[in-house]
Amino acid sequence: MIEHVLDLGNQLKKELETSSDFEVQSYKDLLIVGMGGSGVSGDVLKLVLNETTQISVEVRKAYGIPEVTAERKPKCLFISYSGNTEETVAAVNDAIKHKLDWSVISIGGQLLELAIEHKRPFVKVPPGLQPRAAFGLMTKAVMHYVSSDIDGKYLEMCNQAGEYLNDALANQSENKLLSQALQISKEISSKTSVFYGGTPLTYLVAQRWKTQINENAKSKAFVGY
Repeated sequence: MIEHVLDLGNQLKKELETSSDFEVQSYKDLLIVGMGGSGVSGDVLKLVLNETTQISVEVRKAYGIPEVTAERKPKCLFISYSGNTEETVAAVNDAIKHKLDWSVISIGGQLLELAIEHKRPFVKVPPGLQPRAAFGLMTKAVMHYVSSDIDGKYLEMCNQAGEYLNDALANQSENKLLSQALQISKEISSKTSVFYGGTPLTYLVAQRWKTQINENAKSKAFVGY
């Protein structure tokens, strides 16, 4: 996993494949559906939009789209690294049923097949990773879906963040950040960890720490706000 963490900067700089004539119209209500490591990129997009716009954003991590939500006619973004996540595919089928405006992010699978069949915009990410190891790619992918009426070069910001991370993580043998991370991991070891965030940004970071410990170290961890 560590090699993927150290590759985060390069993931953020990666140019991703999109559908032909890719375009995102402006919207005021956005529903994002994604599970696990795919869904966290939706949390990132929600944070960005909440901080910079008045757009209403909901991130759903469950099956389908409730009727009360569908009645709002939100713009929908479905995220599944594999493209075959059962809960997310069910939500796409609900969007089709309710004739909603929708788009997808995936490496392929059923999600991409449905997007191509229904001529919906998509961003395709490179395969070969576990979803939790593709955080940079998925973050870059969701930035393609910032509303078209928002003044912000978010894709370029991802590239700049990638450059910053690569510089910060250079010279691994002498890198203070990596030494500190190793020390923290040793202190945590097999303990049960509780992470707290005091702002929307730090809460998202705390959630990320929690799930990474759950999934990679197979240890107990909890998060609070």
